[in-house]
Amino acid sequence: MKKLWVPLFFSVLLLVGCSEDADQFSAEDYEELGQTDDIEKLIDTNERLVRQLEQYVNQTEDLNDEVDHLQEENDRLKNDILTYKTKAFEAETNKLEELALREEMDHLALSLFQAMHEKDYEQLSGLTSDQVESDEENNVLHVLSDKEVITSFHYEDSLLSQMDFLQQTSFNYDQENETCSVHYTIHSFVSSGSEQQQIIELGFEKEDDSWKVTSISERM
Repeated sequence: MKKLWVPLFFSVLLLVGCSEDADQFSAEDYEELGQTDDIEKLIDTNERLVRQLEQYVNQTEDLNDEVDHLQEENDRLKNDILTYKTKAFEAETNKLEELALREEMDHLALSLFQAMHEKDYEQLSGLTSDQVESDEENNVLHVLSDKEVITSFHYEDSLLSQMDFLQQTSFNYDQENETCSVHYTIHSFVSSGSEQQQIIELGFEKEDDSWKVTSISERM
C-alpha cells in the first residue's frame, strides 16, 4: 500500500519542473523514491514537494504581478503617445486654419480699403454688416449699437489714399463666437523720406458662412 503514494509524488514533480533549491529532485531521486518502503522518507519527500510547489506558486504570482505591471505601463505609454500625436495634429490643424483665416481677413481688409479709396459704396455695403452704416455724402463709416452711433471712421481723412504698404500687426480670433479683431498698420512714405503710419482696427463677424466687417476705428 505504501508504494501507491509514489506515482502521485512523481506526477507533482513533473508539474512543478526543476528548481535550484535544495529541495530539487534529480533523476536518481525519482528512481530511489520509486523503490523505497521507508514511510519516514516518503513523508519527508512529501513535505519537500509541498515546499517546492509553494515556491513555484509564489514565483508564478510574482511573475503574474510583474506582467500586469508591465502591461499597465505599456498601455499608459501607448495612451501617452496617442495623446501626443492627437495634440500635435490638432495644433497643426489649428495653425493652418488660423493662417487661412488671416489671409481671408487680409483679403477682406484690402477690398474694404480699396472700396473706401474708390468710394465704391455698393462694394462697401456688401463687405459690411448691418452694424456699419455708410454716410456717402461725408465719406464716413458709422459703427452702430442698438441703432446708435458709437464710433465713426472718416476715410477721406485717412492715409488710405497715400498707402504704400499695409501690415497686419495684431490678430485675435474668438472661435466660439466666430469673431475676429485685427489691427492693420498703414505705412505711407512721403517725398521727404519720412514715414507716416496709421493703425486701423477692424472687427469681423461671420454671418451666414460669410465674414463681414462689423466695426472700424483708428487706434493711436
